[in-house]
Amino acid sequence: MLMEKSRARKELRKARRKRGVGGVYPSVLAASTATPVIRLQRLEKAIDAHAQIYAKMEYVQPTGNHKTRIVNHLLGTLHTRKEIRPGQSTIIEPVDYPLGLAIATFCAVHGYRAILILPDDVAPHLLERLKLLGASVLTTPKDQGFDGADSKARALFGVLPDALMLQERTNDNAPVALANTIVDEILFDSQAALDMLVINADDRNLLIACKDRLEHDAPHIGLIAALGNAEKEAMEAVAAEAALATLGSFGDSCQTSPDAIEATIAHMAKEEGIILEHHSATAASVAIDWASRPESAEKRVLMVLTGLPTAD
Repeated sequence: MLMEKSRARKELRKARRKRGVGGVYPSVLAASTATPVIRLQRLEKAIDAHAQIYAKMEYVQPTGNHKTRIVNHLLGTLHTRKEIRPGQSTIIEPVDYPLGLAIATFCAVHGYRAILILPDDVAPHLLERLKLLGASVLTTPKDQGFDGADSKARALFGVLPDALMLQERTNDNAPVALANTIVDEILFDSQAALDMLVINADDRNLLIACKDRLEHDAPHIGLIAALGNAEKEAMEAVAAEAALATLGSFGDSCQTSPDAIEATIAHMAKEEGIILEHHSATAASVAIDWASRPESAEKRVLMVLTGLPTAD
């Protein structure tokens, strides 16, 4: 049975590569497909890198971020099983903007009501985008962090009929969704010929997915959780601390600086024509630092770029 599942996954991945990211799809959700990996050769030359540098362009997803993969899996499974009902069920979730956008998009396509709770420092134009998709948007004080948003969501969940909370941050199925998509694609595209993988520490579910899959299928590939200024954001700090706890003895963390992040944003734009937001630039900065070390000579590092610049 396991061999059959493995063979089926391999055939599916081959089919994805043949089709690429083009094609005709029945909805924007169905267009969430395999994303490209790009070698950053001009960047390598500009910084005199010792290692080859690759980027997984996850922000070319229809919603501009990898959270689409999680939402499609979690809500898509419930939708297919008819455990939630269009026009009746309400999805309630404490979110950051990328997750909120993914949930609002899914609910708009399938006819569910979405109630999203975000910190009150999110830019007004981003909140308007969520409302345009039909979501009800509530805010909580920034200084209350994720706990404040979560408490408000749970209070609503307790009184609204036919309501559902995904609890994406702690849902065990969220990393599974990413392991079966993003991590599978990375291993397939690279033929597992990587030496290091760099993920932003705030991407907890992706970090868990990478750790679990690499430990089992490619233990020769290292894993770094990139830390920026997460301590400035309460919700990010909680996620980063939880992410680092998942690494255990497999993988490591690396702190970068605001100056290094800004330099990375400039390098990526000038050399590769890629504009990064702060979140992805944190992972890119750590990957560039690793590639610049003499001990990384003739090795390969891949960074996962998870968010569009418009997400700031």
